[in-house]
Order: sequence, then C-alpha cells, then structure tokens
Amino acid sequence: AWARLRAVSPVPIAADESIRRAEDPYRVRDLARDRTSLLSAYRDGGYPDAEVVPAVTRSGDGTQAQVTLRVVPGERVDVDRLVVSGLEHTRAAVVRRALTLKEGEPLGLDRLLESQRRLAALGIFERVGLTEIDPESRLKRSLRVALEEAPRITVAYGIGSAEGDLLRGSVEVTRRNL
Repeated sequence: AWARLRAVSPVPIAADESIRRAEDPYRVRDLARDRTSLLSAYRDGGYPDAEVVPAVTRSGDGTQAQVTLRVVPGERVDVDRLVVSGLEHTRAAVVRRALTLKEGEPLGLDRLLESQRRLAALGIFERVGLTEIDPESRLKRSLRVALEEAPRITVAYGIGSAEGDLLRGSVEVTRRNL
C-alpha cells in the first residue's frame, strides 16, 4: 500500500524536512517518528501544550492511504524576563551572551537546554540552573538563571618520592575568569 502524508496546523512552524513525503511506502514507525518530530518542533517553537493527532483515510481498494497529522498547537509561550542570580565576579553580559533564550522570543525546550549547556561549557560556574519563576503563567514566563561561580583561583599540589630519588613536590596554581 502507498501512503501520502500531510500535516495540517492553524499555526505553521518549521519542522523536520523528513515529514514532507510524496508517495513513499509508509510504515507505522514512520508515522511515530513524524509525529514525534512535529511535536518536538512545536514544543521548541514555544508551544508546550501542542498535540499531534494522526488520522488515516484509505482508498476504496485499500492500496492507498492519506495520513493526516492534525496539529493542535495551543497557546504560544514567550520568555518575559531573564533574571540572572548568583554572580559575584562575572559580568551579567557574559551570561546573557551565552544564552540562546532571549526576552520576547518563544520559550522552547531546545533553547533552554542549549543555554544551560553553553553556560556550563564556559568553565567558570560550578552549578548552572534555569527554572521558570512563574510556570503557571499562560502566555509569558520569566526564567531564573541561577549560577554558582567556581573558585577563581585553584591550587593543586603533590608530594612524592621514588626509589633512589629525593623527595619531590609540585605546585600548580590556576586562575579562571580573568
């Protein structure tokens, strides 16, 4: 049997190109993958309550099918404010530059995770956390960027000896976040 797929939504959003099939053989696993891909695209676009409902219509002889993925996006949620806390020596501009989330833009899960990853990759924070301040708010939500700075100066030392050698020592001083 051959299937044709189409996605129907009142709010178009850029989704994975693999969803747009012409007349390829279509399997249940393809449907599950495309549904998940669409759902992910909408949730990353700021629609946390999006739903994707598949509907299949078969031809009279059963050799062809029309698969329709109906998207019910719900309301779009945007970032209202970004509140940065926990900074002692680091400038807030350094943190804001690393964030992929911006005020007034959609609150997407991928952007949230990427922002957290980028802040951790700076190497100047011991702990990084991004949480919603007002998770029950409908259209706009503020986020708290909670940071704990790592020590600016670290000292590592070692003492050892080997057979036939005198006592040896080493000291290493590292300064981060200049």
